[in-house]
Amino acid sequence: MGDMTADMMNDMPPEAMQGMTAEMMGEMPPEAMQGMDAQMMEMMPPHCMGGMTPGHMEMMPPDCMGGMDASMMYMMPPDCMSSMSPGHMEMMPPGCMGGMTEAHMGMMPPDCMGSMSPGHMDMMPPHCMGGMSPGHMEMMPPDCMGGMDASMMYMMPPDCMSSMSPGHMEMMPPGCMGGMSPGHMEMMPPDCMGSMSPGHMDMMPPHCMGGMSPGHMEMMPPDCMGGMDASMMYMMPPDCMGSMSPGHMEMMPPDCLGGMSSGHMEMMPPDCMGGMSPGHMEMMPPHCMGGMSPGHMEMMPPDCMGGMSPPMFANMPPPVMNAITPDQMVNMPPEVAGMMPDDGGMAALGGALDPAPVDGQAPMDPMGDALGGAMDQAADQGAGAGAPDPAMVPDGPDQGPEGDPDGDDAPPPPPEDPIVG
Repeated sequence: MGDMTADMMNDMPPEAMQGMTAEMMGEMPPEAMQGMDAQMMEMMPPHCMGGMTPGHMEMMPPDCMGGMDASMMYMMPPDCMSSMSPGHMEMMPPGCMGGMTEAHMGMMPPDCMGSMSPGHMDMMPPHCMGGMSPGHMEMMPPDCMGGMDASMMYMMPPDCMSSMSPGHMEMMPPGCMGGMSPGHMEMMPPDCMGSMSPGHMDMMPPHCMGGMSPGHMEMMPPDCMGGMDASMMYMMPPDCMGSMSPGHMEMMPPDCLGGMSSGHMEMMPPDCMGGMSPGHMEMMPPHCMGGMSPGHMEMMPPDCMGGMSPPMFANMPPPVMNAITPDQMVNMPPEVAGMMPDDGGMAALGGALDPAPVDGQAPMDPMGDALGGAMDQAADQGAGAGAPDPAMVPDGPDQGPEGDPDGDDAPPPPPEDPIVG
């Protein structure tokens, strides 16, 4: 075989390859591979690939790969992959990937990934991902991610995530997230989060949140919060809350707040409270209130107070109590309102009872008006329907205390003058 040329190889019947051995392959000059075709490759016994070298791969026409299968890939020395080209990858049947190992992946030039398809990725054994590098990820077409699963994600080195793009994230099946770790999350560029969906979030293991940063939160679409739960909130570093928006809060399921801590509350921008609901408040652990500020209270919708409990109120810092507004006060459950200190919250209570002045007039007295109305009604009922309107009777000395000349307390009339005959 040491004297074989490309022309001789080209003239050889494909069936002749059935008798080839790994030793014969090793003795064959690499240039002879230029005369090989897919049919000859298909007829070659898999063990022959054991004699292949990087030089043979380099000289092999790309279309020869069409005759290769998984068993041949498995028998091929990993260093042969170093001479592989994008053309070889493009012509390789997806089934070949089933024989690939971590070592093969590690030796494959990153630019070969540019010819990879979802089919190739789908057939790749998960352990192969252990040989992947950031360079491979960078060159991999986004649609290849469609063939990835959770076990492949788990085996992929975290630093590969540093070359991930929003396009990769968009094409990644949500189930892949099940193999993600805090290390993967930490290495993922924040802009990838812009392509994340509620489905991705829903499949992410809670401990992954430990690798999240404020930058990731800032880029995450608000609707992703719909896939979050209390355990994920618990694992998320508090400083991530610093990039939260009212939209994130609005889309967050109420039970997420069950994993919140005072540290999370302290780092949350006050304007996020504008997206809060009574359901969110109801699910919040009481100790979270320890991180609340007057600014948070100021931005909280009044109806949220309906979800507050006595233990929550007991954990609220005094300055926050003083920031309670009249509208919030009237929405507060009675058992919570009863906990208001004597020196705090009374202005809010007074403001809730006293209506605001209108057109510069002095505010009315609601209790006085109610009392006056009740007295007028009693007077009308006692006098009867035919009683004169006191407002129509002129004032005068001959009237009784209530202005009624016929009343019981009216003075007797003067005697009449005698008639003189």
